[in-house]
Amino acid sequence: MGHQPSARPAEFPLEVSRLQVDREGVRGYLWPLGRDELLAMRDTALSGLASASRHDPRAGLSDPEILSVVFVQFLAEAMVLYQARALCRRLGELGHIPSAPPNDRVFSTVLAGVPPPADHPLLRKLAEGFPATRRPGPPAWMGRVVQESRLQGLSLSVLLPRDRGRDILAIDHSTLITHHARTFSGRVRPLNYREFFAEPVAPGPSSRAGEPLAGPLLDLALAAVDRGFRAGNESLPGFLARYLRDWLARATGLVRARLVSLLRRRSDLPLRLWTGSGANIWSRVLRHAVREAGGSVTGHDHGSGAGHIDGVAKTVADFESSDEFVTYTQTQVRLLEREMRSDLLTQAVPPRIRSVESPRAVRLPRAWRRRPRARGGKKSVLYPSTFYNGERMHFMVQIPDVVAVDWEARLFARLCEWGYDVVLKPHPDSVSPPPDVYTRDFGVRIRSEPFERVMGEADVILSISSLSTAFFNALLTDLPIVFVDFGLVSWLPEARAVFEKRCPVVHGWFDENRRAQVDWPELREAIERAPSLKDDAFRQEFVGSLPH
Repeated sequence: MGHQPSARPAEFPLEVSRLQVDREGVRGYLWPLGRDELLAMRDTALSGLASASRHDPRAGLSDPEILSVVFVQFLAEAMVLYQARALCRRLGELGHIPSAPPNDRVFSTVLAGVPPPADHPLLRKLAEGFPATRRPGPPAWMGRVVQESRLQGLSLSVLLPRDRGRDILAIDHSTLITHHARTFSGRVRPLNYREFFAEPVAPGPSSRAGEPLAGPLLDLALAAVDRGFRAGNESLPGFLARYLRDWLARATGLVRARLVSLLRRRSDLPLRLWTGSGANIWSRVLRHAVREAGGSVTGHDHGSGAGHIDGVAKTVADFESSDEFVTYTQTQVRLLEREMRSDLLTQAVPPRIRSVESPRAVRLPRAWRRRPRARGGKKSVLYPSTFYNGERMHFMVQIPDVVAVDWEARLFARLCEWGYDVVLKPHPDSVSPPPDVYTRDFGVRIRSEPFERVMGEADVILSISSLSTAFFNALLTDLPIVFVDFGLVSWLPEARAVFEKRCPVVHGWFDENRRAQVDWPELREAIERAPSLKDDAFRQEFVGSLPH
């Protein structure tokens, strides 16, 4: 069903708190940007950027290598501008004026036809350095002892000085890294990003240390983004093209300055570095510096892993600039190797992928406890929400805020009608709180504690995301889970078949108005059926049994 332009421009709020919501969703629902268009924009631009970033590590700090450090962040910024451009233009054609959220950076400027402010948060971060903690803490030596004890257990070795040639140095302290350290025969010592990125950098024209990419490579990157806009049925206007070119020039100049600074003190760099996610800009810079200095890098999986889906995200974020990648299970290893996208890998040699041995017995998250049922015996459904993103964009494209609120309102209304006590666990990284109507009109209970402390109160967990840490932790328990599949990721068929033995999977889709839809009787039946599905094969094959 199409939307006819209004006679007079009507304000279209993009902020969650200003949406008018009732039991049938967002009133006057409208969303003119298709997910298929966003993915077409992303994948087309990504192909060109990955090709331009492909480099030979023997060539030193070449321009393609500098681009490979930052091209994922550059693509995310291009996606933000694409979404803003598409929404502003298309809503205007339909007779609406987008109303940007407070303190927005992009929507209001694109609407006015001017570039966003040059003071981008990532560029400011790269220039100023890794921030110091603002909270009072223990003395430095005591903090180091605490970190090392958490990483590899309490031992007198924490009192010994670090040995760059012997020790593994870990820059992140995730669950998988901690487990790997405790099953590792050598000594693993923690690092802090401030050891390498505490000082600001100010690249200047007098030194090659801060030079941006050469003009032809900047043009090549901009051409890839321009093709992406066209693949998503938009054109890249000149003022945004100039902004993106300047953004990339500044970002690559700062990255080069950071790498040159690190390599001047190469004797301080680890010979063997462990990191978590490769999407973190500090991790990417340090990975490249270590490898340039002759060291090796081991990346580690995070969230629930991604062996059950296609390999785009892992290839461009986690496999880049690593010699080895550690995941949860042998099945994950096999499928990650099979699905690795060699056409998107910027380094010549792909990383070796392996898993770490897991303990035999399943140990549940420490915070997880089964608690008595609330609300006079009513069964409860816990819904861990996706992000409310505002104007931000993620490489793994999330449901837009308006679409998410429209879906949640209708979902919560149905669950309440069916007699369930509804508990919402908002994502901690959301830019906005959930709409007040959820609690005021639907009786939804909103919980802000960590998911692991809340999930024990649920009779059923209902989720639309299979990549979150919350979903990973739920699979470690015996809690019934229902998964609504809106196609946010592309499942591998063999993984999907095993998963459906553990969780009922309800087909979701986006209709002609781009509203999220399900078959409500099918969803109700899935919630009732979920407690009967107890097959443990998916956890064994994809999740493992890591202690939390």
